[in-house]
Amino acid sequence: MLKACLVLGEFDVTYNVSNFTNQAIARIEAIWPSIKAAIERTFRLLNRFGITEQNLTSLNAVLPIAYYLYKTPEFTFLGSSEFETLNATAIRRWLINSLLIGAFAGASDRTIALARHAIQQELETSRNFPIDRLFKALATYGRLSRLDERAIEEVLDLKYGKPKTFLALSLLYDDVAWLDMAVHVDHIIPEAEAKRRVLMAQNLPEHRIREITDSVNRLGNLQFLPGNENIEKSDIPFASWITGRNRDYLERHMIPYRPDLWMPAKLPEFVREREKLIRQRLLNLSPPVSE
Repeated sequence: MLKACLVLGEFDVTYNVSNFTNQAIARIEAIWPSIKAAIERTFRLLNRFGITEQNLTSLNAVLPIAYYLYKTPEFTFLGSSEFETLNATAIRRWLINSLLIGAFAGASDRTIALARHAIQQELETSRNFPIDRLFKALATYGRLSRLDERAIEEVLDLKYGKPKTFLALSLLYDDVAWLDMAVHVDHIIPEAEAKRRVLMAQNLPEHRIREITDSVNRLGNLQFLPGNENIEKSDIPFASWITGRNRDYLERHMIPYRPDLWMPAKLPEFVREREKLIRQRLLNLSPPVSE
């Protein structure tokens, strides 16, 4: 909270007692209602994205967003106008990129200062959240500011139940309003059908069983589903459920149109094919930062 006061109050962002002079404290007290409102708006927005204390891996990464909302008090970014929808999407994409690559790890004070300056520059001519300007600014000094090919491979190695897994999946679904629903992280090919005892009953060789069980919790076998749809999916045989999905559904969830792979025995191949689709979508979302 004190760090946020320094950032939003336009002070040196270094968290040091020397920065809390009598003059600074008086200034913070004077603008405290606006600081408090901006922080509350920030976390309401993050909660809308499904980001909570369980998967928010860096509080420092939130500070540039709080600063932007502090400087744009006329907007909530929770509305349905084109401006709010587009900028909420930009905020979400930037934050999740930053969390996935650990952009605010290490020399975070310098990173925060660079981000604040980028926002200041943008607000001189626009009210938009400066996602491209931020990516470029944070790439200063050769730092990684957004997902690249190497980072995407690390994302594809994420497993079920990890905080960053939710973040990676949420980056794949760009409809912000959809994230207002209660969503579940679902195994596309059900975990129950890929258990060792089930696979042994199919007389599969040991090495194949290991490949399948190693694949079931990978990101390539995970998707977001609204809670009610996930319950419906669990109540019917998987073969019936998957064949009942149309092409639009498969494209939305990046499920390869390969019916021959829609079975537990083919799970490693299914995951590899789906990872190709996920990799391409992430690359499309993360073009190189221009010079």
